[in-house]
Amino acid sequence: MPVRKNPVRGKVGQPFVPMELNADGAVFSGLKVGRRSIDIVLVGFQGIVRSKISRMHDHSNSDEVVHFAHDSIHNPIERIQDG
Repeated sequence: MPVRKNPVRGKVGQPFVPMELNADGAVFSGLKVGRRSIDIVLVGFQGIVRSKISRMHDHSNSDEVVHFAHDSIHNPIERIQDG
């Protein structure tokens, strides 16, 4: 949901009401599986990284990636909600 800013009054017509994206309106996560690391990030609606968790490894397998993603996604969301 957009955030209404203060109206800007001009000389003619109705005042202009600027709008901007609500930083807390939505978040999405991204998972990067690299050769030596796994990273999960939580990004806000304005494109700002809100949280990042990384794990280094020698060799990853699909079970390790799924386990890391499952365990990690709840942690950054809880940190954002707690403020």
